[in-house]
Amino acid sequence: MTWELGGRAALDARVGAAFGSVGPDFVPWHVKAGARYFLAAASAPLRGFVGASIGYAFVDAKLRVDVLDDAAVPRRLDGVERLGPGFVSARLGLRWVFARPHSVGAALAASVTFPESGFVLGPSIGYAIGF
Repeated sequence: MTWELGGRAALDARVGAAFGSVGPDFVPWHVKAGARYFLAAASAPLRGFVGASIGYAFVDAKLRVDVLDDAAVPRRLDGVERLGPGFVSARLGLRWVFARPHSVGAALAASVTFPESGFVLGPSIGYAIGF
């Protein structure tokens, strides 16, 4: 959900679900709140934006590693590190209004997680009505 504050500023609130999680303790739901500043007027068909957000989400970082066991037998294992559940993000994006009120957009968010710290890059694409 997005609320335009007039002109170029907007507030966001989002709830979603993750897929492809690893492990039984993974919480698939995430929530976030944020703000955006658009680089073009609301009447422009193509609007770039910058934004920031804070939220709650788990991120499982999976890495395949090769190890030697005690008998010197090579094995391939999957290592998983759980990051989060808190995060702060900075975003860059672009929204194209192709037929009012319909639009499509793409963004890239760079997030830092806490208390289990890590860095996450999250691309997103989407379709919106009424924005």
